[in-house]
Parts: sequence; C-alpha cells; structure tokens
Amino acid sequence: MVEVAGVEPAGGGASIPVNKRGSELSPEALTHILTNFTDVDRRMLSRIVERWGDLSEELKRAVLAVVHSTDS
Repeated sequence: MVEVAGVEPAGGGASIPVNKRGSELSPEALTHILTNFTDVDRRMLSRIVERWGDLSEELKRAVLAVVHSTDS
C-alpha cells in the first residue's frame, strides 16, 4: 500500500485539470488510479515518463497508437 501525503503542486494550490479521453479527473480520482498500479506496472510507467522527452516523434506516435488501440 502506498501512502500519499505532502505532495502539492507548485503555484499556491491552483487546480490543474487532468484530462483522460476528454474528461477531467479530480486529484482524488487520479490518485486512486495511480496508486492501484502493481509495483511492476508503476516501475514501467515511471521509465516511460522519465524517457518520454528523449523518444523520437515516431516512437511517441507508436506508443500512443498502441494505447489508443486498446480504448473501448
């Protein structure tokens, strides 16, 4: 279990909407999603996020195509 505490966005607590397939998620909903990944999935996602800026545009499009192909 992961305890989430003391993590606040910079900027005086301004709300920043998070979009997923066109809908906004509350911070609570996003926290619920992110804390329910397995440790293995969390590590893989972290590696993708850390390296995203270094990927070529072609690879980014390929990753997004795979993600979008699984949308229901």
